[in-house]
This record gives sequence, C-alpha cells and structure tokens, in this order.
Amino acid sequence: MKKIIRITFLLLITSTSAISQTGPENIKEGFLLRRLELASSFAKIDLKSNYKSIYKSGFQDFSYQNENNEIITVIIDGFDHRQILARYKFDSIPITTPVEIKTSELLLSPTEEILIKILADATNKINNQYKGNFKPSSTSYFRAIPIISNEPKKVIVYSKSNKIGDDIVFGNDYELQYDSIYNFISLKEFHDKLTSIPFNANGGMVTVHEHETSDEISSTDVCTILLNKDKIQWKQHIVLNPEYVAIFMVQEEKYILMLREEFDETLKKQRNGR
Repeated sequence: MKKIIRITFLLLITSTSAISQTGPENIKEGFLLRRLELASSFAKIDLKSNYKSIYKSGFQDFSYQNENNEIITVIIDGFDHRQILARYKFDSIPITTPVEIKTSELLLSPTEEILIKILADATNKINNQYKGNFKPSSTSYFRAIPIISNEPKKVIVYSKSNKIGDDIVFGNDYELQYDSIYNFISLKEFHDKLTSIPFNANGGMVTVHEHETSDEISSTDVCTILLNKDKIQWKQHIVLNPEYVAIFMVQEEKYILMLREEFDETLKKQRNGR
C-alpha cells in the first residue's frame, strides 16, 4: 500500500508543538537502532574487503552498545554461535572507520552470551511460534536487533528492502520482550500492515503511513527513515494514529508531536486557505 500527501502544512504549525530530536524512549531507540545497523553494515563491508575467508564462511552478526556508548559488532560462526570470527569496535558512528578490529583469540563476553541467547530465542519464535505474525514478502527481509540496556529487554525485528534503489518499507516489524532474567514475556506488533513508499514519493514533499497497533511513531520507523536518509527525496514523513500525529523532518533528524485533533484542524484550515 502506498500513501503520499502533497501538502506543506508543516510550515503552519504553531510553536506550541513539541520539536525534539531525543524525546521519548522510542525516538532515542530509533537513533540507537540506526547506529547499531550502520556498525553492522560497516563491519560487513570491511570483512568483504579485508577478511574474505570470514566473509565467505556463512557468518552471522549482531551489534550492541557497551557501557562507554561504543558500538560493538560481533561476527559469529553461522553454525557454532559460540565461535567468534571477528569483533569490531566503533566510536563515532556514522564514521565508518572502526577504532578496533580483532580476529583472533576471541572469547564471548557475558553480555554477548546473553545477546546470542535471546537472539536465538527470538529467531526460534519468529520461525515457529509466531510464524503467522511475520508476513513473508518478496521485496524485504527481516533484521533482528537485541537491546538489553533497559527494561524490558527486547529484540527488535524490522523489515529492510532487499532491492537496491527500491521503495522504503514501513511495517512487518515487531518487538519481542524479555524480563530481567531473559525469559520471554510477549510479542508487540508495531504495524498491522506493510507500507511501501517510493524514495522520490512521485514528486511529493510529504509522505505518510498509519499506525493502528502502536503509539505515535515507532523506533523502527525512525531507524528506517534515518538509514535511508540519503536516498529519500521527500522532506517530511507523517505517522498517523487515532490520538497523535508525529511528523519527522528527514534532513533535520527531528520530529514534531501533535494531538490528532490539532493536526486535523491545521490541515482543515490550510485546505480552506486560512
């Protein structure tokens, strides 16, 4: 489903609307997801160039933020998940150069053992218990990202387009929640449908998708926009739900949160030329 709005009402929003880059936890989490995914991408690019035997070995990867706010990307054997093939450390993501690369004498840290455990559990639930929830798509694939720095512990699963230069994809994304001792609690669905929008928005400056099953704007929405920022040609993206409207300004990497009632009234006034 594609939805594109050709309006510029954002210029008319009053100063009473909250403008923020950090904001609530879901916004902060979206920025963190971006850092984690960029680190994984940079690590795989380096593997392909400099460690071809590892790159061709059928590895898996995950990234996490350590206590120093550095991003660690771990490359593990695709069959023996306790065997580390490489570990990357990044400081100032999105700078692509890692501050440290290790490919020998590597042991899993306690944190990494936990991350592997909940990733394995989440993957098992995706493929079995909750297989019906995860909607297959020929144009996208799943990425699972563990986050255990806050409560509840979680694995975020979101969809990425598998075609270079294709549309941006919102939806088919979930949060698997775990308690403090890493027992599974529940599955949270962010969207009830998949929304695909062209990077050029068919000439539009503003795009939109709707939420029926989650609040305001999800961390996966924020991450998806940020990861595709250089390809996106529209300026703002709107997320609608029955109570709130979130407007994300792509280049500024900031958002505005409005009551749905205020949004509808602003749009009505603009359409009436007021």
